[in-house]
Amino acid sequence: MKVIAILMIIAACSVVGFEISNGFARRTKNLRLWKDALRILEAEIVYSQTPIIQVFQKLSKQLPKPMKELFAQLAKEVADERGDLYEIWSEKLEDFSKISHLKTEDVEILKQFGRTLGKYDILQHEKQIQLTLTHLDRKAAEANEQNAKFGKMSRALGVLSGIFIALLLL
Repeated sequence: MKVIAILMIIAACSVVGFEISNGFARRTKNLRLWKDALRILEAEIVYSQTPIIQVFQKLSKQLPKPMKELFAQLAKEVADERGDLYEIWSEKLEDFSKISHLKTEDVEILKQFGRTLGKYDILQHEKQIQLTLTHLDRKAAEANEQNAKFGKMSRALGVLSGIFIALLLL
């Protein structure tokens, strides 16, 4: 009975460590997805001159979950005219940040970009997208570094803390 309890403690602590590690990996992945989304957005706005609602609809079809749902909701609420584009953008970003492991500063970069959506000409949109991509590149490099450094450490600490607690209980 003691052996089963010890194994369960080690397993539980290991799972916690792996979940923390997955959070670092998810942030990296989501920043990469945001960069892809902005590149598609740039192509649609600058070169195709597609209206923003249609751009959101296209993004919802081209991107994987959870980005797919985000852009589908944005397209729906903008089409329903439920408020200012920036208000909708901010609200949906806040909801998205809860499931995506993005940091506050990542969300702020995206909110700043949202302030310019639909308010300027095509050239200004292109400049804003490039500026946002530059900021996201910097954050993605930071996230990759943290994932490499803290991802392995959190997995190891999870397993080792489980073993430590098990040894204390013996």
